[in-house]
Amino acid sequence: MVWLGIDSDQQAMIDSVGGALSSRGDRAADDVLMELGVNTLLADGGSLFDAAPAASLPVILGATDPQVSQGNIDTTICVSGYARSMRPPYSFTGPIKRRMMQAEHPGERYSGYELDHLVPLSLGGAPADERNLWLEPWTGPMNAGDKDALEYVLWRLVCSHELPLRIAQHKIAGNWVAAYQRFATPENLARFHFRHGGEK
Repeated sequence: MVWLGIDSDQQAMIDSVGGALSSRGDRAADDVLMELGVNTLLADGGSLFDAAPAASLPVILGATDPQVSQGNIDTTICVSGYARSMRPPYSFTGPIKRRMMQAEHPGERYSGYELDHLVPLSLGGAPADERNLWLEPWTGPMNAGDKDALEYVLWRLVCSHELPLRIAQHKIAGNWVAAYQRFATPENLARFHFRHGGEK
């Protein structure tokens, strides 16, 4: 199997272990990914991380749901309606958004920002962990609509088994603007028939 975002040497390593990423279980898959250096993506960029200006990106860690793994994507995130079913209620998100708006954008319209999951629910992001929540503008360059497009493309790539879940999570959490430039290409948007307002 050919994985996107992997160079030829790393691809050869995956091939040499006989498809371990998809057949040996999540713990074994993590071991193989660590050998590939994927575990360094958030810490120092590693060899798989895209270089792009990050000065304007939010200082937020991102968090994932431990119940979602590469081994169960076909029965969790890749099931239609999964992300919607995991979305926290307004009674939880409303107060968080108000607090963040007052601290970060006092006086601005609440409707100008979305309280977004940095690692989206469709990629196994933690639904109710504040480390995974940030205020995302609806206007300007690289806005909420652009991130929606990236989320959709990554979701489709993960669910078609073309991109490992853990790499998608690291890419979008580490620098989603760089990930957009790499993955949300016109070709991929057309291939997956992305439309704004689709499921995240």
